[in-house]
Amino acid sequence: MSDNEVSPPRHGQELGKKERARLFQHGIHEEGVFYARLNFFLVFESVLLGAVVTAFSSKNPPPQNISIPICILGFVVSVAWWFTQVNKFILLRTLEDRLEEALDEFRETLQIADQRGIFYRWSASSFLAYWFPLLFIISWICLGCISGSGSRIVMMLAQLNPADWIGIAQLIAIVVSVVLVMRQLKQSARTQSLKAYLDQRHEVFRLNELVLNNEDLRATVDMTREQLLVYMLIGWCEVIFVQKKYASISGEIWQSQDALVTRIFAFPFVRARWADIKHEYMKSFRNFIDKKLEKMPVKAGT
Repeated sequence: MSDNEVSPPRHGQELGKKERARLFQHGIHEEGVFYARLNFFLVFESVLLGAVVTAFSSKNPPPQNISIPICILGFVVSVAWWFTQVNKFILLRTLEDRLEEALDEFRETLQIADQRGIFYRWSASSFLAYWFPLLFIISWICLGCISGSGSRIVMMLAQLNPADWIGIAQLIAIVVSVVLVMRQLKQSARTQSLKAYLDQRHEVFRLNELVLNNEDLRATVDMTREQLLVYMLIGWCEVIFVQKKYASISGEIWQSQDALVTRIFAFPFVRARWADIKHEYMKSFRNFIDKKLEKMPVKAGT
């Protein structure tokens, strides 16, 4: 194994009781670090942003040689916040996935929470990691532009009456609604694309099964019975992979199906056939199988 190659993680069922306890404690620790870092940056950014807005709203706003460097400082800190928070969130999500695999109670709790949640598969932590720091980044960019042209815009905003703010809030609500609708339409298009692909694959499976069970039809194709069977098995593996890619199956189902894919590709005759027909499949599936073949042992026999 090369220095840059990452060893595959063990499945949750392969971990001992002490290892699962350490994994759980690691998850608790990283969650605490995630929210502690969030609170630190949030307090720092809020105080700095509030001070700048107050200074801009005063009768004697600070000169540009002071206001612009402060805005640049706030922008740099916000970018650092976004970068560190996202990386910590990725680690936290990885630990959560491993805990879901290792602890049955944890997995059942998450499944029940997803069913009772208002937004299925929507994560508040992802919003706090990805989008919350971006709001401050955008705010610092806007303040930097304002400070470059004076504080007239801030003073104008301060003079708006409640009716004007209600109109602005309604406009923002409309924009957010449009974004959500577009996201829903995109998800619907992905679902339709997945359905069309699965229907096509099921039809191919049906035709292959007819050829496999009919000697006259099998004589019309340039494949042996074993090659046709391997072609069907690999096609089934691709269907499972695509369903996982589109998040249409749960992690528990994927775990069992992935183990079955591993057993299928452990056979030498499947590997040999894969080397001949791999170019017919999508790139992401090819990369998935090739990486799996690099790490798994070859099963003896045919």
